[in-house]
Amino acid sequence: MLFRSLEYGCGVGRLVVNLPSTIQKVNCVDFSAAHLHETGENVKRRRLSGERYSFYEIASFHGLYDLPCGQDIIHSFIVLQHNTPPVIEKTIRILLGLLSPGGIAILHLPIAKARYEFNVDEYLSDENCGRSMEMHILPRANLYRLAEGCGCQIVYSFCEGGCGVDIYSEIVVFQRL
Repeated sequence: MLFRSLEYGCGVGRLVVNLPSTIQKVNCVDFSAAHLHETGENVKRRRLSGERYSFYEIASFHGLYDLPCGQDIIHSFIVLQHNTPPVIEKTIRILLGLLSPGGIAILHLPIAKARYEFNVDEYLSDENCGRSMEMHILPRANLYRLAEGCGCQIVYSFCEGGCGVDIYSEIVVFQRL
C-alpha cells in the first residue's frame, strides 16, 4: 500500500528526505521559501525522485486552504506553538480536514505553561505582537473538541515533558474516522 504524506513545517527537509519509499507522495509545507528551496536541494542531493515531492510555501494563513486533501499521514513537530491559540486551533482544524478516512495526524502541541494567559484583545493591542518568536499553548481540553468536530478521534497521546522550564508538550495522534 502506498501513502500520501504532508509535513507541516518541513524546514530544510531533514525528515522528508528520510521517508520510506512506501510514501508515494510527499507534500512539503513551510512558511520559508528559503527552507523549501533547501528541502528541494536535499531531495536532489540524495537523488530522490523529484516527482514524489511537492512544495507549498504558506505566505499567509489562507494558503492552508490550498493544501492537498486525501493525506494518509500529516506530521508537524515544534511548529504550531509559534502561533496564537486561535490560530493553532484553526490550523489543526484545517489539517485534520485534509486527512483521508483512516488517515492519521501526528502533531506536537504545547498544552500547558506556568502562568500562561492569552487575551485576544490585549494581544492585538500590543504594538509588538507578532514581531518576534512567540511560544503559545493550546489547552488539552480543546484537542478533544477539535477531534470530535473534525470527525476524528485521538488514538494516542504522550506527554513528552517540559520544553524549557515551564512548558509541557504532548505528541497527539488523531485518526480520521
